[in-house]
Amino acid sequence: VNSPTFKIINEYNGENIKLYHIDFYRILNYNEIQELGLDDIYYDQRSHGENGMVVIEWADKFLDALPLNYFEIKFSVIGDNKREISVRRISYDGWNRK
Repeated sequence: VNSPTFKIINEYNGENIKLYHIDFYRILNYNEIQELGLDDIYYDQRSHGENGMVVIEWADKFLDALPLNYFEIKFSVIGDNKREISVRRISYDGWNRK
């Protein structure tokens, strides 16, 4: 899977899963986010649940554009040949982050 930096969104269709790979790096504002049609991607029957996945690089640039429930995956460099990966579930009840 290549980074979609220049395309912004890459879509991959597997035999049993659909993957949307999105890169917010070159997005400058929320108007550009709205033009991406993220709501359609998030709620597409094959892009969530057991049948699909949405992966967003540089998602922290536009946290308000993320769905209410998601997993945050962070990669940290802790040495020349060593990385740390942390995974955290983020959930909102409509008002509060849990």
